[in-house]
Amino acid sequence: MKKITLFITMLATASMLVAQKVDLDRFNFRYLTRTLPTNPLPDGYKTYHFNIASSASVREVYNDDRIKQTLTLNGLKHNEGKGHITINMNLGEVSLKNPELKEREEVIKDKDGKETGRKKYYWIEAVYAWTGEVNVTDYKGTKLYSTTIGVGNTIWKGAESENKGTPGDYYNNNKYAIRSAIATDVVTNSMQRLSFGLNRMYGYGTITDADFLWLLDSKKHPENDAMKKAWASFKEAVSLMNEKDEITPVKEKMIPVIQYLDSLKTRITGTEKADKKLRYAAYYSLAKIYLILDEPDKAIKEAELLIVNDYDTNDGKTLISLANDLKASFEKNKINTRHFPIDISKYSAPEGN
Repeated sequence: MKKITLFITMLATASMLVAQKVDLDRFNFRYLTRTLPTNPLPDGYKTYHFNIASSASVREVYNDDRIKQTLTLNGLKHNEGKGHITINMNLGEVSLKNPELKEREEVIKDKDGKETGRKKYYWIEAVYAWTGEVNVTDYKGTKLYSTTIGVGNTIWKGAESENKGTPGDYYNNNKYAIRSAIATDVVTNSMQRLSFGLNRMYGYGTITDADFLWLLDSKKHPENDAMKKAWASFKEAVSLMNEKDEITPVKEKMIPVIQYLDSLKTRITGTEKADKKLRYAAYYSLAKIYLILDEPDKAIKEAELLIVNDYDTNDGKTLISLANDLKASFEKNKINTRHFPIDISKYSAPEGN
């Protein structure tokens, strides 16, 4: 009887040791996909053009052609004469004004901390500002969007000098060059932000997205080899994914991975923390796979099971939120995938006035 009891104890101890070795690591991956606009244009709106009025100080550093190159809308075609939408821009002068001499005094001390002298330093501060108005209208005259770009009153600070007259002389002799440098900086930054915003609203960009799966990384665990094999199959499948090709071949390649992760949910049935942790990895990875495969409803089901599993339940809520965001984007864009070809050479401007 004692031998039987000892054997059972040893089995239990061995089981606990295995359970303690359920370590999960992030397995990172990247995949190509297409972004969908947050404010999709009406059906058939495929072209755009510009109506630009800019000041001399802007044209000096950022001419109309450069603006058009910076504000390329991904997935839409630019037409010089007319487009389904017009990006109207009124870009004001870059101002530089109110130069003022500033000074500071520096106390000089020896190694014992005793004051040995004082020095004064001088510099010029001036105020610069720039604003531009941007609005987007369609060819029927409907206003779709408007915003103000630029910077409010901001301090420009010149280099310090021990000579009181040097900063003022430098400013007076170089104020137009100073203004040009400021204009280059503020206009470039504003155009880049505007490009990002307009593309987010209307464009179909291509991105390499980064994500991860939680997978087992415990060499002595009986599922370790199978998990590595599933990961290898996943990497092979996801490498086929791009933004312009239909996603069905990727889904077919992903079937063995999904089947293996599904099997963990039924084979690992214990209530110990280690078992919950392994099931959590299966639910989480399945939800992520369904998200990248553009199947948000399936992702939500896995996330709900993750919550019921009662291990890192906040991840389940996050996954549900991501899936609902994807569903909303699909509904808004009247589409069910982020993988499709775009050939802007086939797009033409609207006919008529």
